[in-house]
Amino acid sequence: MPTGQSVSTRRLGLRVAGLSAGYHGGTVLHDIDLHVPAGTVHVLLGANGAGKTTLIHTIAGIGLARRHRGRILLDDTTRDVSGWPAHRRARAGVALVPQGRRVFGTLTVAEHFTLLPGAAHPANAWSGDWLAYVFPPLIRRLDTQARHLSGGEQQMLAIARALLCQPRLLLLDEPTEGLSPPIAQRVRQEVLDRLAADGVTALLATPDPDLARTVASHITVLTAGRVTARFDPTSLPTDPAQMLAALAPATSAHRPTTTARTTTGPTAPTDLNPGVPR
Repeated sequence: MPTGQSVSTRRLGLRVAGLSAGYHGGTVLHDIDLHVPAGTVHVLLGANGAGKTTLIHTIAGIGLARRHRGRILLDDTTRDVSGWPAHRRARAGVALVPQGRRVFGTLTVAEHFTLLPGAAHPANAWSGDWLAYVFPPLIRRLDTQARHLSGGEQQMLAIARALLCQPRLLLLDEPTEGLSPPIAQRVRQEVLDRLAADGVTALLATPDPDLARTVASHITVLTAGRVTARFDPTSLPTDPAQMLAALAPATSAHRPTTTARTTTGPTAPTDLNPGVPR
């Protein structure tokens, strides 16, 4: 496999403190606290509608989601980027693999990569040589417009596009969605397993407990816009059923947050706007 230089000297940590956010005045996320140490892979685990995409978009500074209160800090605690526009966060090293691919339909695969200077430097941790190894179907379709790619090929393109930016903090929203099992397995082995080794901090959103358990050093469970469980290396379940139990809908007005220490708090927000993106 092609290898590149480590980016460990450029590690970027993430801390979210007391974050509430939503759409059009409604609130989807309620008082989210999250710490992703530099160089680790942290998974946001939750069912559809739990608030994963809203949190990812709020951290990236894109889309319709608006922060109501709370802080978003890079380098752990030194830089508050809560008020920064998306392009400034990107220049600081934040890259996004969005759910739904969001590639440029009229650009070819090759044209996507000409926009990214990192693709031209084989010495980079993530390079064109690496891309050819991990995603050979893309190399065979360099002259094809993105709108004519299959859903799985578009997902490969979205992942490659983000990695060729040489990110320091990578946000991935259901990155294996739409991929065939062999390509999904390759993404796990050649991308997700390699992120921490190369010093890239990653926050990955998924509804899949098995994926979460196999790639993460830390897991935060979201339910209805609230943190309802946390797992660290000392408490990470070996049985996915334990995480499935954490994903189960609340059956009472209060639900504990499962960690090494337990706290309580309300679970079901009353001000969600039906029909807004989550």
